[in-house]
Amino acid sequence: MKVSAAVLPIFINGMKEPSSPNWRTERKQVSEKQARKNEENMQRFKKSYKTLKNEKESTTILEFWNYEKPFLNKIPEKCGGCWLTNDRNFEYEADGIMFDNTRYKNAIRAKDLPDFDNRNLDSQYWVFWPREAASKGIEKGTNFNLVKQIHDWDGSFNLTASYRIDSDVVRPFGSRDSVLARHYSDGDHEPYEDLIKKIMARKESNGGKHTTWIVSNCGRTNGASARWNYATELIDEGLKINGFGDCFNNHLEGAPWSDKFGDGVIAGYKFYLAFENSVHCNGYISEKFWRNSLGTGAVPVVYGPHKSDVEAVAPANSYIFAEDFETPKDLVDYLNYLDKNDTAYEEYHKWRADELDEEYEDLGPHTAEMMCNLCRNIKERKEADYPKRIIKSVMSWWWVNVHDDKCTGGYKLPEWITSFPPQTMENTYDELKLSLHENDVLK
Repeated sequence: MKVSAAVLPIFINGMKEPSSPNWRTERKQVSEKQARKNEENMQRFKKSYKTLKNEKESTTILEFWNYEKPFLNKIPEKCGGCWLTNDRNFEYEADGIMFDNTRYKNAIRAKDLPDFDNRNLDSQYWVFWPREAASKGIEKGTNFNLVKQIHDWDGSFNLTASYRIDSDVVRPFGSRDSVLARHYSDGDHEPYEDLIKKIMARKESNGGKHTTWIVSNCGRTNGASARWNYATELIDEGLKINGFGDCFNNHLEGAPWSDKFGDGVIAGYKFYLAFENSVHCNGYISEKFWRNSLGTGAVPVVYGPHKSDVEAVAPANSYIFAEDFETPKDLVDYLNYLDKNDTAYEEYHKWRADELDEEYEDLGPHTAEMMCNLCRNIKERKEADYPKRIIKSVMSWWWVNVHDDKCTGGYKLPEWITSFPPQTMENTYDELKLSLHENDVLK
């Protein structure tokens, strides 16, 4: 069959030729730019490596399943000055290795696991980092064949790092002081009278709606389904809400929040539904509470976290706890009351007049803060000559040591993980704590 010559330029190896006549030149430029970036990255790595090797005493933390281009970065000196890297050449000499537990199952499939047989047991700590909420990954995370039979993954760790406040290293989504810091300029706290006027001036009519919520996960987890069902009940009872995101089929125009306090769409509303996609999972209080609500000048209406966890970290009288109300209608009525009573509403902002804690340090975003605190923890242990720490079961700590079965969504945990007392961070074997206790006794 003859093919028209006019057709030939259109497809090359099954691919349509780009419409730009200079596409080859453009592709070459992109390729060359990427090559330069790769070379610059490699030069930075080599420079950092040379600096590390010239240090008399260095502490290194390896992110085992970080698949970015090779990096070797210095954690700030105020945090201990550790080196953070994803270079697997450090596997046997690193003082700590972080394992993102969400990647474990895929790593098994890809045969991309650490060297269990030759791991450094004398001067290295393995850190369990469950990055997602405990309501996710339960079935895989408690599968005996995956986490016990294969190298006893469950019993391989020495330290924990997560959003839970009982972790060895906490990765917080926010804090009272991180929000209060937004009310400071050049070291001075903005006068509360000026601050509350600014907050109230931003509260717009929004078509008579006093509440907002940005949500796109309406049911991919049990917790997401629970929060959506509860929100639907509130809406049925007349909640005055402007909803955004996939669940409302109403996508937001403009930034929802800003680095500058009081800017962003959310700041124009009195209340924000800080509804988590997990229910009663220990310590899970995310950016929905800190960044979306308190950080914008909105009062969070909290659903999902256990009340004791919120009370442990939140500023006093800064939030409305949904479970305190007998019915959805009672909550809707209360929000309407506050909407019409500025004096009562402003009571939820009075904590903003508080001073920063004298020991508060701005350590950066929550992952940077986690790395900072991990560096401090590992350096302390290193200076104590690597005292042993043994955690019998991180999976028990993560999924059994919880407030109630709402976190696991009614999923029946297998017998192997429930047949012994729940693991806590206090009932581990920790030579560092033992030595500190002995020193206290001798004093």
